Amino acid sequence: METIRHDRGKRYELHSAVVMPDHVHMLIRPLEKGPGEYFDISAIIKLIKRASRRRINQPAGASGQLWWDEYYDTMMRDESDFSARVEYMLNNPVKAGLVERPEQYEFFVR
Repeated sequence: METIRHDRGKRYELHSAVVMPDHVHMLIRPLEKGPGEYFDISAIIKLIKRASRRRINQPAGASGQLWWDEYYDTMMRDESDFSARVEYMLNNPVKAGLVERPEQYEFFVR
């Protein structure tokens, strides 16, 4: 979660994120880096994966790949779509049986 928060406000606006034991969901909007030019979503994801891999592997004395190469991005079309995605993310830890209520899960940021 620290890695996800690191570049918020610099490369992207972070609306919400949930870090699960085996996957991550993020709702971000790339920021403008120049007039009409935005940070590339694939570059943002690669940066987050690389930095989090280092943070996770170093203390354990491990190395190597941690994340799958692929990721899935989806464009939010309207407020209803946006709200449904946030709701899905909020309930992901509950559905996985990690907590009883979404607000109990510590690895969620909104």
